[in-house]
Amino acid sequence: MNYTFQPGFPRRRNDDGTYDSMCLECFQMVASRCPVMQLNRFEESHVCKARRAAYQPLSSSGTPLLRDSLPHLFSSAR
Repeated sequence: MNYTFQPGFPRRRNDDGTYDSMCLECFQMVASRCPVMQLNRFEESHVCKARRAAYQPLSSSGTPLLRDSLPHLFSSAR
């Protein structure tokens, strides 16, 4: 089976043979102590905080809206 490397996700091999994977955009740990065969699933499903911020709703004054101020818009995410 071929386990391909996802660009933007450097991997570190741990002493126990598992891997850690981190997003280079937002520096969030995407997977920790994970078998190599599961890394792609975590990397492909990662929603980068840096990219998510680009789509964050803004108020009329241009300031980011907080999830708590508009719970009806974010009810499915909770």
